Amino acid sequence: FILTLVVLTSCGRSERGSSDCDVDAVRATFGFASDVSPVCGDARILGKNIPNVGANSSNPGCGFNDAVRVYALSGVQLSPPARMQCRTAHIAETWVSRHIQPTASGRGDAIRTAHVAADYSCRTRNHQRGAKLSEHAKGTAIDIKAFTFASGKRLSVLDDWDGPDGGMLKALFRASFRIWHTAIGPDGDRFH
Repeated sequence: FILTLVVLTSCGRSERGSSDCDVDAVRATFGFASDVSPVCGDARILGKNIPNVGANSSNPGCGFNDAVRVYALSGVQLSPPARMQCRTAHIAETWVSRHIQPTASGRGDAIRTAHVAADYSCRTRNHQRGAKLSEHAKGTAIDIKAFTFASGKRLSVLDDWDGPDGGMLKALFRASFRIWHTAIGPDGDRFH
């Protein structure tokens, strides 16, 4: 338990903005294969470079270059790994290192896993016919449905948003506004 907390909290930014992430320790913690390595020029982003996403899509607006499948951000595992642009991976890493882990640490725990509800998908907004393409179709969005902590506790948007532990989820959601240009939560519309 203590080793897990040390590994998870040791993967962040120093005051000068450099990484102090122990890639081998994160790989060992989650059992990642050796081909899961730093991507996007940042040791805090572990993943794999993948071929351009959506290149063969029937919708020419879907897809993106600079594609990666991200397995972990600053020591937090993404389950399942998520496909996105490197630019999106950098934004997500900032959210994890500057907001998610400090919020969890302030409550005496660390987040071990962020459970992904959606990553790249060639689709319209909210799957509605005739709507504009979703940010998911461009690799610039990721939906998180739950967090699992080092202590084993799990917080889910579906089950805990309006419950006693919803305050933490709402704090993380509010923090996302400082990082992402668009953030949608359960109170945003009936699709979220």
